This record gives sequence, structure tokens and C-alpha cells, in this order.
Amino acid sequence: MSKKNMIVKTLVDKWLIKKGNGLTLVKRLEVIKKELYLYRNGRTAGRTITRDLLSDDEEVMAALEHYFFARYHVAAANYSLNNMKVMILSYQLIKEHGPDVRHNKNIPTTPPSTFQKFWGERGADAGHRDLTARNLVNKSKGRPIEEPPLFRLPPTFTNYGT
Repeated sequence: MSKKNMIVKTLVDKWLIKKGNGLTLVKRLEVIKKELYLYRNGRTAGRTITRDLLSDDEEVMAALEHYFFARYHVAAANYSLNNMKVMILSYQLIKEHGPDVRHNKNIPTTPPSTFQKFWGERGADAGHRDLTARNLVNKSKGRPIEEPPLFRLPPTFTNYGT
């Protein structure tokens, strides 16, 4: 595993340990996803993120955000695994060919990269495992199985993360 991949893996583990203790896994993933989105879009007023949860490398931070975005949405059954993987690929293509998809017009997106795509897909795969595990528990307790829609359009990000 490359040094950059090791950094992202370490950061993923640290975020999971330090954020949202006492919450369900899905709620913890949602908290992390929102915090990373706000941080990367310059909207962290009043919020503190300790230095050990950050990297000076923007591509690493983008990969980390993509990981938790994908993991949360698949784990929460908002998007299917395949739907999320199509969105991840589409986002990389849009970043390369347009239109401008910045959420904060003052902060450019990172260039498209296989590195970010890899971590987004890895997050989607982890989210799928999370959902599968939760559904096994649901089934054993006679609760309904959670299933994502077959297809859903990407979020608009209006007031996202607030």
C-alpha cells in the first residue's frame, strides 16, 4: 500500500475512533461526513477538528471526504452500492470535463484522480458491508430489511452539512 493510501487508512480509523462515540455507526458516519464537508468547504466556524484528523495534502483530504460520503450513503441505504459507484465515476468525469461542480465558489475542487475514485469506491464497499451486517441483525430480530432505491439522482448539496 502506498504512503498516501496508508495516510488515508490511518485517518479513516482515527475519525471513526474520535467522532460520534455513543452513536450508531450510521449516525457516526453522518457526523463525520458532515464535518469533513464543512471543513473542506471553509465552513468550520465554531467547530474544532484536531490536527491529528487532518492532512496538509488536499488530495488526501478529498479522498477522506469521498470515503465517508460514500460509506455513509450506502450504509444508510440512501444509495445502492452500484448507484454510488456510478456517481463516484461520474463525479470524476465531471471534474475533468465540466461543468464546474464546486460547492464553494471560492474553493476549487481537487483535480480528478484514480486515488480519490479508489477511496470513494472503498467507502461504498465498506458502507455496503455495514448495511449487510445491520440487515442480518434486523432479520434475526424480526425487523424490516433496509433496502436502498434501485437508482437515485445525486444530492443537490443545497444547505448540505448544516
